[in-house]
Amino acid sequence: MTKCHVNKDCIGSFTRSGNNYRNWFNTAGRLLADSATLSRKTRRVRNSLLHGAKPPLEMLTIWTEVMLAGFAVECLIKAVWLKNGNELVRDGEHKGILRNERHQLVPLCDRVGIPLSSTERRSLHGLSRIMLSVGRYPIPRKPSEVTISWESKDDGVVSTFVQRLELMLRSHLAGRGRNC
Repeated sequence: MTKCHVNKDCIGSFTRSGNNYRNWFNTAGRLLADSATLSRKTRRVRNSLLHGAKPPLEMLTIWTEVMLAGFAVECLIKAVWLKNGNELVRDGEHKGILRNERHQLVPLCDRVGIPLSSTERRSLHGLSRIMLSVGRYPIPRKPSEVTISWESKDDGVVSTFVQRLELMLRSHLAGRGRNC
């Protein structure tokens, strides 16, 4: 986004950018690429680590990788919201989808109308907890949120869900016959 010199122009530009589904879709792509890059680096370091050696910092990025994927999922959900004709920004003010969203992916999907299986609900709930805590901070906000479960099958669930959202966005575009 370029620097705005006139407040009215700035508000209009912010509103248009915030309501353009492509911006959210592209940001999701960048976040997923960052997560994948970090994952490859971690795997490379893990595979080259000598038995008994102290693990380098790169080995401690699993929660960051997952958090970045979670932020990408959130961006894709918002892209679907926008493709469905809704707004995220009005008159230069971010309104969001829900009041106090706090990266809660399951309620966002429910509000947007994205159906979820019980497995997707469980994985997205765990992903939200990671986004709110160990992905960014050394501890969660409350002691009751300390237990976080994430398994390799959750990675697969999220990957399949991302593909489904991308397909929804692409088919919606093809169905309308234009790039909007």
